[in-house]
Amino acid sequence: MNKKSVAKECINVILLLINIKIPSIVYDYYFKYSEGSYLQIAVIVEYSLTCIAWMILILYIIKVLNLKNKAGID
Repeated sequence: MNKKSVAKECINVILLLINIKIPSIVYDYYFKYSEGSYLQIAVIVEYSLTCIAWMILILYIIKVLNLKNKAGID
């Protein structure tokens, strides 16, 4: 693997971090104006999506570290 593929994966990690934050901002805005049972469902959905996104992020970080080791980048 070369430095370009490592850089590409690092960019993917940054984009994934942005994708984790955007739903949180949208849901926070939604929570301010929601009431009742829909609010509870929205909370469950937000936490589920956030957990999935963090798991994907961890897998990407592991992949990037493996690429760095194979490319010999410190």
